Amino acid sequence: MMGIAMREVKYPSGTTIDKARVLIVEDDDFQRKIITRQLQSNQLEVLEAGDGAEALHIIRHSGHAVDFILCDLDMPTMDGMEFIRNLSDNNLLIPIALMSAREIRVIHSVELMCEAFTMPTLGSFQKPLSQKQLDSITRQAKVLAISAQSAPSTEDAAFSVSQVLSAIERGEIIPFFQPKFCLRDNRIVGAEALARWQHPTNGFIPPDSFIGLLEQSGNIDQLTLSILEQSCQIAAGWYQQGYNICLAVNLSTVSLQNKALSERICSIVEASGLPNSAVTLEVTESAAIANLGYALENLTRLRMRGFGISIDDFGTGFASMEQLRRIALTELKIDRSFVSTMLEEKESFAIVQSSIEIANRLNLTTVAEGVETEEQRAMLSAATCHHAQGYLFSKPLPADEFEKLLQNIEPSTENNPA
Repeated sequence: MMGIAMREVKYPSGTTIDKARVLIVEDDDFQRKIITRQLQSNQLEVLEAGDGAEALHIIRHSGHAVDFILCDLDMPTMDGMEFIRNLSDNNLLIPIALMSAREIRVIHSVELMCEAFTMPTLGSFQKPLSQKQLDSITRQAKVLAISAQSAPSTEDAAFSVSQVLSAIERGEIIPFFQPKFCLRDNRIVGAEALARWQHPTNGFIPPDSFIGLLEQSGNIDQLTLSILEQSCQIAAGWYQQGYNICLAVNLSTVSLQNKALSERICSIVEASGLPNSAVTLEVTESAAIANLGYALENLTRLRMRGFGISIDDFGTGFASMEQLRRIALTELKIDRSFVSTMLEEKESFAIVQSSIEIANRLNLTTVAEGVETEEQRAMLSAATCHHAQGYLFSKPLPADEFEKLLQNIEPSTENNPA
């Protein structure tokens, strides 16, 4: 089963975990009745629909608020995929579990479609569903319901571009550091700087709340250069203490359109006293590169000056094989979506293994993101992945806590990319 994807889940204000209401969308009367009885045994209120069109009518007009949906794919009139698209188009982002007699890869493809439509998913299953699977779906749906009720509203958490830029100027947005560990000897070999907003009244605000806003408004450079400057000043102190770790800073493709970017980065790093070879710039491809010429000029200049260049989230979106040929890379980061599912899905493991093999042939360092279990770590190590980061090792830490972590672990003697 794939991971839960959740964004702006819609729930009625009065929902409690004891009175959850599920909508079963299944055209086979016999199977629908069996599932209904199984769910009712979990003290759930069950609504039934024979296809997507009937389900939409129930959601819109029956007056019954739906907490989660269990949906078949093959149905007459409106099948499961069209139903999901209609839910997304109408901003009815209700958690959904998928079931079908189709092969599991087909069902997983529809789950990925749900995630692309920002639909919160509860997994994908082959029919017939067992009581254990239904119990698992129910538990996940109740967890989402509790989370949605306790989370602050999107309206309350919204910020303007000017507010974010003012926060940068006041020094409220600071770097946290997530360590990268060598899988061979378990030493810290690097740290990724991640922006965190210390809001004076709202506490820590995650980057998803403001980075997209800055990219869309053309102001992402202010954040990138601020995080780079702060991170380099901090890391220079670690470097002087003998901690030979490589600092990684994210670089949006939007920033690569700035013709002066490479010189500004070089000036900031030089002023900190940190050698260029101790800094890797992770290209995060959140959007297609508008002007490839400007981007390649910036990246090539930075590489020639000794910086490491990493392609982030490899295997997803715009981070493709073509970029391995275009850009003078030193590192390849394997996306967490493949790492998190590689134990259960042979397709994900094949992608991880192939990515590592390609990187090794191109003499690139490989870093696996989102490592959360010992089993994932062992599998990556056996596949000859070099480095890993994730909550198995450490969450992102403020600078002082990261320094304490460094002091408890013998400094790495591994060379930085150059």
